[in-house]
Amino acid sequence: MPVTVKKEISTKELEGLIKKERTGKLKIRYQALLLLRQFNNNAALVGKKIGKHRSTIGRWVKEFNQKGLAGLVYRCSPGRTPRLNKEEQNKLKKIILKKVPLDFGIEYPFWDGKSLSYFIKKLFKVELKIRQCQYLFHKLDLSLQRPRHAFIKADPKKQAAFKREFKKKLKIWMPIKK
Repeated sequence: MPVTVKKEISTKELEGLIKKERTGKLKIRYQALLLLRQFNNNAALVGKKIGKHRSTIGRWVKEFNQKGLAGLVYRCSPGRTPRLNKEEQNKLKKIILKKVPLDFGIEYPFWDGKSLSYFIKKLFKVELKIRQCQYLFHKLDLSLQRPRHAFIKADPKKQAAFKREFKKKLKIWMPIKK
C-alpha cells in the first residue's frame, strides 16, 4: 500500500536523528520514514519490517506531512476520566481531614480503603474498589500514619502482641508533608 511522504527530509538527517534519539518509539518512527524510501513508499512492507500495521505507518506519514518532525513525537493518551471530579475530590479530602468514619455511621474508627469505598458509594453514588480508594488517598496527598510510642518499663512481649492487633485494626490517613 503506497503512502506519499510530501515533506522533504534527507536520508542523512534521518539517520542522524535515529542515532541521536534515545526514546524507542520516536526512533521507530524515524526508521519507518527511512524504510519508506527504500521500499518505494510501501507501508505494508515497512510495517512488516518494524512490526507495525500499515495503517499505523500511514498515520505517522500523515502526521509528518502535516506537522513535520514534531508530528512524529509520541503523545500520551489522556486515559479514562476520573470517576470523581476535582471538586468531589477536594470535598472528600476536607471531610477525611476533619471527620472520622464513625461520624457518618460507618463502623470504622479511622479512614482506610474499605471505609472510604463505602463512604464514596454512600455520598457520591460512585463505586470504587478498596485498592482504588487507597490510590485515591495518595492522589489527595494523604499518607498512612500509625502512632509509635516507646514505653521504657513496658513488657516487650505484651508490646509485640499489642502492635500485631493494632496494625490489624488502626490506620489513619494524613496529608503528606512537602
